[in-house]
Amino acid sequence: MRGDVFDKLRILPRIFSLISEWDLAVFIFVAKVQHLLRENVLMVIASPYEDIFVDDANVLVVLKEDCLEMRNCVENAAREIEEMFGGRVRILPLITTPNGEKISEFIENLEKELSWKE
Repeated sequence: MRGDVFDKLRILPRIFSLISEWDLAVFIFVAKVQHLLRENVLMVIASPYEDIFVDDANVLVVLKEDCLEMRNCVENAAREIEEMFGGRVRILPLITTPNGEKISEFIENLEKELSWKE
């Protein structure tokens, strides 16, 4: 399972949109989480719009392993970035590992939400 999803996502082009505050906040969040957790962060998938949610989250963070310390680190980074933007953005992370089904579910549900929005 992990290889399939990761392999499919790795071939997509990297697009770093920095047009909106949401875009910039996500970019800084990813950099902060990666700096703090280093190789423990495998992937971050963010909704293209702050107000599109999957399981009450607008960002999926995939960690090598799931532990309370790393979860707290991700949550604290989200709050710090929100404060940096004066509360104008809200980062609501869903944390998972590569072994679960959450990656595929998040992407599929995000696609459904986006097709509904169009």
